[in-house]
Amino acid sequence: MWSQIGTVSGGLIWGRFVGRCWGPLGIERRRWGRSGSGSRQRPASTRLLAAEGKELLAAAHRVSDACGSAGDGAILLVALMALMQNNSRLFDLTGKRVLISGGSRGLGFAIAQGFAEAGARVVVASRSPPPDPKLFHLPVDLADAGQRTGLVDKTVGLLGGIDVLFHAAGDQHRDNAERFPMDRWRSMIELHLTAAMDLSQQAARHMLEQKWGKIVLMSSIVGFQGGLRVPAYSAAKHAVIGLVQSLCNEWAGHGINVNALAPGYFATGLGEAVLNDPVRGPQILLRIPAGRAGRHDELIGPALFLASDASEYMHGQTLVIDGGWLAR
Repeated sequence: MWSQIGTVSGGLIWGRFVGRCWGPLGIERRRWGRSGSGSRQRPASTRLLAAEGKELLAAAHRVSDACGSAGDGAILLVALMALMQNNSRLFDLTGKRVLISGGSRGLGFAIAQGFAEAGARVVVASRSPPPDPKLFHLPVDLADAGQRTGLVDKTVGLLGGIDVLFHAAGDQHRDNAERFPMDRWRSMIELHLTAAMDLSQQAARHMLEQKWGKIVLMSSIVGFQGGLRVPAYSAAKHAVIGLVQSLCNEWAGHGINVNALAPGYFATGLGEAVLNDPVRGPQILLRIPAGRAGRHDELIGPALFLASDASEYMHGQTLVIDGGWLAR
């Protein structure tokens, strides 16, 4: 419906307001098509799409005043809303079938909820169920290779297919490198890196058949730095960045986007403990240009971008959301 309204009302607007309503919106005239006397003039529509919220309403009022008709302004407002609605579909996940590993708490749970609110049907694979009845749950210890076997097939059985894999499962252990327990090293490499490859393989077998899919792996700002007393975590997150580049080289040509998300310090999730440390917490916050830790909801938008049509030409990249930490 919105697309029809946008087409019809858009045509009315361009026909009725050319020459007398550009000024209130600050839209410049541009030449399109043929040169000379045969050239046509149309608005810079990208300027319209950039307006939102209160700016839209204010723009409609200004046009109403300039054109002497509240009806004219109302028509313009409807058309602008339609244009924005069409543009917002880039981030729409309606009907998409999503598997999120580790989505029962922390940042993974926030992303799972964000995907569901964007219209996706979401399966959360984790040891404990997510506290949201809208999310499907598959109980699994993702650090156990045997329990991961067939996990994507089970998701396909529940949802009828898979469009998005988001590997958000994570764990943390801090210790000096000279005494870091090797069993914790192995379990963290298994969860952060090997499980990422395993689930990507499982998902790609379905996505290659349908010639479309999104795979998003969770890295970290520590994937660009050494970190402090987190050798296993840092090694795994560095490797994830290399993994998305490698998988991109093989699957991008088959319609599969493979990218990574690299959060900085967030008040929810694996960073919570260190942020609450009376010594390290203030040191970390002082180094962040934004002056604070991230909120869990601030990761939903970037995650939606990587899982939606908005990132269609993005392959093999790691998107950093860190309040400016790496710029320091």
